[in-house]
Amino acid sequence: MPRARLAHPNPPQTVDPRAMIARIKWLYLLTYMGYGCTSIYRNLYFRRVGLDNSQVGLLIAVQPLVMLIAGPLWSLLADRLHLRSRLLSLVLALSIVPALATPLCTQFWPLMAWNLLYAVMQAPIQPLMDSSAVLALGDNRHQYSAVRA
Repeated sequence: MPRARLAHPNPPQTVDPRAMIARIKWLYLLTYMGYGCTSIYRNLYFRRVGLDNSQVGLLIAVQPLVMLIAGPLWSLLADRLHLRSRLLSLVLALSIVPALATPLCTQFWPLMAWNLLYAVMQAPIQPLMDSSAVLALGDNRHQYSAVRA
């Protein structure tokens, strides 16, 4: 009498590559929309709360410098711990906190702290999205520009 095989309790899940690419396209769209909606208005907000030109300039200048340092560190962490997708979800979620906290501040140093945290959280988003797109494309990596467009 043949033995009945039990179904594996956690069968491997297959993800349709087209569905994954569609999700990544939506992620790019939503991320760029978020950048576009907030980046210009952050600078205007800094002026509105009474910061002088040098303070606004410092807040603007420090962000790319922090991202230049934090981005590779986040990428190294993601590669070493094999946490790309989880890390992307984490930093996307955590980047909302300083963005929402910024309008609650009107002084330079609290704004600087939130700005630094925002830069640290934003640094890995683009590289991790790009990496996810290339991985999702598999052998069709040459179509990367179509995903990002």
